[in-house]
Amino acid sequence: MDDAAIQVMTTNVDKLNSDFYTRQSGIFLLDDPENFQKAHGALAYLDGSAPPEGAEDWEKMTVPWEEWAGSADVELHNCDGKQLWFARRAAFSEADEAAFAGAGMLWEALWGA
Repeated sequence: MDDAAIQVMTTNVDKLNSDFYTRQSGIFLLDDPENFQKAHGALAYLDGSAPPEGAEDWEKMTVPWEEWAGSADVELHNCDGKQLWFARRAAFSEADEAAFAGAGMLWEALWGA
């Protein structure tokens, strides 16, 4: 891996950590939800409930891209045939709940749960 690729990866990790700290993202579009959940433990179950610490049952925390009603109308670029999943961020505190309220409403509009 060249230096530029390492710098991009490092920058992306820093950006994600900052996002977690500032509670910016409440919904994710992931290409590797299993490893994302293992690394961060940040995903909620589909009903919005927070999983127990160390939960890795990401299949119960994600919705495949194809299940979104608009997926057929969107052409994905640069995904190299990867499967994508929607997931919502777990709220572990009252501050999290307040920060992710809008994301929760969007999730309900998309999935009804």
